[in-house]
Amino acid sequence: MDQSFKSIPLKFFHRLENTKCDIYLRLGEEKYVKIVNTGDNVSDDILKNFENKNIAYFYVTQDAFQQIGLELTPLSQAPKSKLSLPDHGELNQLLTSFGVNQLTCSEVSKTYEKILTDTAKYEKISSLLSNMVYSKKRFIYDHSYLVGVISVELAKKSDWGVGATKEKMTMAALMHDLRLPEDLATMADTNEQSPNVTISVRQAHLKHAEMMASELQHEPSIPDDVVKIVKDHHNLLNPHLSRLSMVFIVAHEFVTRMYNYQLTSAMAQQALKDVKAFFQGSDFDKYVEQLESIINQ
Repeated sequence: MDQSFKSIPLKFFHRLENTKCDIYLRLGEEKYVKIVNTGDNVSDDILKNFENKNIAYFYVTQDAFQQIGLELTPLSQAPKSKLSLPDHGELNQLLTSFGVNQLTCSEVSKTYEKILTDTAKYEKISSLLSNMVYSKKRFIYDHSYLVGVISVELAKKSDWGVGATKEKMTMAALMHDLRLPEDLATMADTNEQSPNVTISVRQAHLKHAEMMASELQHEPSIPDDVVKIVKDHHNLLNPHLSRLSMVFIVAHEFVTRMYNYQLTSAMAQQALKDVKAFFQGSDFDKYVEQLESIINQ
């Protein structure tokens, strides 16, 4: 396929009111035709018409994908009621499709509910969590949930991955990006940034973990282990990382790689290969092996 285009599942466009970039159809190996201009409305009727013709993917240019592509892959929607969590059905379907246990998904969902209840009395953290959970933009929430479930599944591979550890992993996942602006999250929350990313993205990448960790430090309900995970989730070269942080970083890296493939479950093995290459020869290898034992086994 021409590398200047990226595919995005058509189903995700049902959630957009107006398109944020030009959209193309693929007619052949290297032939693409533009069907929608930036800013145009794409109604459900138009999308259903394409679906009836067995078209499952639209295409955008590589440049457009780097700007808005990850925004176009939400697997949850903001809940209708402030008293409920988002529906994790599609997220869980993705996770179980490449080897994660459904029980782990259920455990993380229940822990999310508990954390939101327990932190309700702490105004600042509760406000940040609400902004993420109920946001129309879904990248940070979906990404955080996926990282949480895979972290817990990985922790279960070790004898120390028991109740308290699982809750800490889930809490860290829920909170690690709360200080990352949603508009920059898809570009800034990655460990392999293109050299031409903007200064604002680079600064967001450098600062958001430190900022969030320093806020959590002052919250009485947040364990020190959670603060460390949040602070270090991009600090790959720190020689004194806790094992919880290392597990979290490996899970985080895998989720990021899955987003590179538009959360397509069939690409889980390729995402795993990318993770193995990224961490090869490092202290993370042990946890990458454990990840490998989960994916599509």
